[in-house]
Amino acid sequence: MFFEAILDWHFGEIASCQPTMAEAISVAKELNNMQALTQALWHAGWLAHFQRDPAEVERLASLQATTPGSCSVALCPGAWIARKL
Repeated sequence: MFFEAILDWHFGEIASCQPTMAEAISVAKELNNMQALTQALWHAGWLAHFQRDPAEVERLASLQATTPGSCSVALCPGAWIARKL
């Protein structure tokens, strides 16, 4: 799902990528799939970064940092994105 949101963004459909990404995060939480949740938060952070929305990047980074197992997967990539703004 998050790949669909990324593709939407690349094709200029920014308004439709945000609800798709939110759905990807929601489904990952519902399924209790920490790997999918980490990836969805990571990609959502990049989308917020590209849209120059530092508050959203910080929010997503804090969500990712509190997701069990996410920091061991990719060294808290959301926090890394937040520092890049």
